Amino acid sequence: MKPTKLHPAEHAVIVYSHTPEVGVPLEELLKPDYWTHVCPQLRQGYRIEVLAGDGSWWAMLLVRAVGRHEAMVQALSHVVLGEVVEPVVQDIPYEVRWRGPAKKFGVVRKTDGEVMKDEFPVREHAAKWLNNHIQSMAR
Repeated sequence: MKPTKLHPAEHAVIVYSHTPEVGVPLEELLKPDYWTHVCPQLRQGYRIEVLAGDGSWWAMLLVRAVGRHEAMVQALSHVVLGEVVEPVVQDIPYEVRWRGPAKKFGVVRKTDGEVMKDEFPVREHAAKWLNNHIQSMAR
């Protein structure tokens, strides 16, 4: 059997964009009740492009089924963004922390929450700065 219907995808498929809260893993988005509040907007075959709130991962989801209060989605693609930067010294008194959309990633002292430096666009830049800071303090 040969295809009889062919039309541009932009007329048939809508791609939504979603940014979950920082710390929400992809697994949470795959639960049908995660989409409860937006079910009326979704249709089978639509896609949802997801960028984590802190920019740490990206995914493309396919809407497989939609009910009144839940939507079944499946991850077509999932990519962890950035590289893991290990601290040069273990048990350091600082940590890299997401500080929000304005301050982005920052290096924070664990004991009192003092911000050493922030506004790093990605986690690995903050981690590299922290490693350089620790090495310069050791000299």
